[in-house]
Amino acid sequence: MSNKHHRFELIETMRADSQGQIPLLVRHLQRLQTSALSLRFSWPGRIAVEQAIQTALLKMTTFTESTRVRLLMTPDGELQITTAPLPALQERPLITLAPLTLEEFGQVSGAECATECATHASDGLGWPRMASDGL
Repeated sequence: MSNKHHRFELIETMRADSQGQIPLLVRHLQRLQTSALSLRFSWPGRIAVEQAIQTALLKMTTFTESTRVRLLMTPDGELQITTAPLPALQERPLITLAPLTLEEFGQVSGAECATECATHASDGLGWPRMASDGL
C-alpha cells in the first residue's frame, strides 16, 4: 500500500476453506464493486481482484480448515490482502433461544429490556443466567 493519506479504505473479509476456495466469492466481489463504484473508488476489475486474492492464498505457509482473507482497497484501487488462520468452530454453538418476544415488553429502552430479561431469567422462563447478571 502506498504512503498516501486516504480518508478511508474499503474492507471485505472473507472465509476460505482448506482448499483455498471462497464459497461466497461472487457475492463478496459484487458488494466490493458496488461499494467502490458508489464511493467513486477506482475499480481494478473483478479478474484483477480475484487474482490478487489467489496470489495471497498461494503465499500461505500454514493451512487450516478455514482461513480469514481480509482485503483492503484504497480509493485509487490499490489492494492489500492479508490471510490468517481461523480457529475451529465449537462443535456445539452457545446459543439460547428466548421464549419471549420484544413485543411482550412494549416500548422499553435497551437497559430496561436487559432488566426485564434478567427478571425473567430468575422466573425460570428459559433465559440463560450469566455470572455477570448478579442473579
